[in-house]
Amino acid sequence: MRDEVEKKTKEGQEIAQYQNEGKLVPTSMTIPILLKAIKTGNSDRYLLDGFPRNLEQALFYENQFREIDLIINYNVSDEELTNRILSRAAADPAHARSDDNPEAIKKRLAVYHEATNEAIEFYRQFGKVREIDAHQTPDQIYVETQKALIPNMIMFYGPPASGQDKVAGLLQKLTEYTILDVHELFKKKKVSNASDEIKVETLIAFLQSANELNYIVNNFPDNAKQARIFTEYYAHPRLLYYFDSSKDQVEANIKNRDKKEKKVIMEKYESYIKSRKDILKHFSNRDYFRTVRCTSSENPEVMLKQIETDLLPDLIACPQIPDNDFSWDYLKRIQAERGYHYIDVNSLTKNEIDRGTEIGTELKFCTPEQYFNLQIRLLKRTIFMNPIHRKFLLAGFPDKMDQYHEIENQLCPISFGLAFTKEGPLELEGENLLSYFNSQGRLIKVDDDFIDIFDSYLVKKGKWGFLFGPIAENNAKVVQYLQGKYVTRLINWT
Repeated sequence: MRDEVEKKTKEGQEIAQYQNEGKLVPTSMTIPILLKAIKTGNSDRYLLDGFPRNLEQALFYENQFREIDLIINYNVSDEELTNRILSRAAADPAHARSDDNPEAIKKRLAVYHEATNEAIEFYRQFGKVREIDAHQTPDQIYVETQKALIPNMIMFYGPPASGQDKVAGLLQKLTEYTILDVHELFKKKKVSNASDEIKVETLIAFLQSANELNYIVNNFPDNAKQARIFTEYYAHPRLLYYFDSSKDQVEANIKNRDKKEKKVIMEKYESYIKSRKDILKHFSNRDYFRTVRCTSSENPEVMLKQIETDLLPDLIACPQIPDNDFSWDYLKRIQAERGYHYIDVNSLTKNEIDRGTEIGTELKFCTPEQYFNLQIRLLKRTIFMNPIHRKFLLAGFPDKMDQYHEIENQLCPISFGLAFTKEGPLELEGENLLSYFNSQGRLIKVDDDFIDIFDSYLVKKGKWGFLFGPIAENNAKVVQYLQGKYVTRLINWT
């Protein structure tokens, strides 16, 4: 905006008039100027400093241009900010502002919080806000900012024809993450026969310029050198899944392929075997390393089950929330003290439509039959957007049994239902969600403000069973098998 004023453009003259009168420049003027700078620039990636100032600016930007990918929120106390501003003014009086004094700074911060907090909260519900503690040194803050800009990566490594491609497809359907097939990327960029350095450089360049925040990185690395370069000069994945498939299993998976294709696949398998040991040595002791025991490639759902334990969120449904202070205060405590994230799915849907995003536009013009499935898709994107968030309270959703079953079918199981009973007993007759949760012992009933009530339902209870029959050697073998497979504890009654 200063550039426009200095150039004395038509827009610049109008901006100067607003500033001279001490008024805020309207959004309808600031966003076109911002878009003009972006569209005439020489980059496709921009860090918009100090934007959005308020929710109106953010929504205007998204409706006029494109979806905001990420918001980085630097958390600093007002006391620390005041001290920094006063120290800066004392160190460089020539460039100090006329309002660099405690009273004026307090007012400036109040205006900032009032305008900006609404926008931060709005985008936090979509999982798009990354929080950074800015009480640290500038160098430390810079490192944290770099980390926030690196996409969340789930890597799949394994032999050809192990079924991992199919599992990647199922995981994409579940999480709405983007699949990045690295071998296909190398083909597209014409670096399949290039050096390892060039290949990894190509992959890093793609990830740095991409707009997506979450990737399933499939078929990488090809060797330990690629692994070392990538993790040293770019980042480690959030999770790496090693698909452990034997030669016999691979051959069984390709038994119906033609002879030529079989030969190519087995040649790739032999190449994989040569590099596997060093790759596993690089990754196997990392806390993000996981092993997937491969089954037939015709049953990728079985392998996906092994992955879901790391990714599926803990969902608690709140179909009916009484509109009183007790209920809202208790929900706030669950969020603040137990780390749950509150999602009002109907509000989320309305806000997505207001943003004018691709899925928001689909929701706006879809048929009633399509509406619920689009809501689930939006819920998936929101829940899996920020991998740090794993626990959610769903308000007013689902509110019907068929919706409940569809969520469990398309997304994941709902752990508990939550109901407030302080004002009286619940109506638990007939077929409704609360009576269903109650019949299964999965209804959290809150009748007092103790958070322990909530906790008591979430305590993991052990699973147990009896093994009985005639005394024989086979009993010991069965017990040994169960202990090895399920990590069970044996209590020998005799």
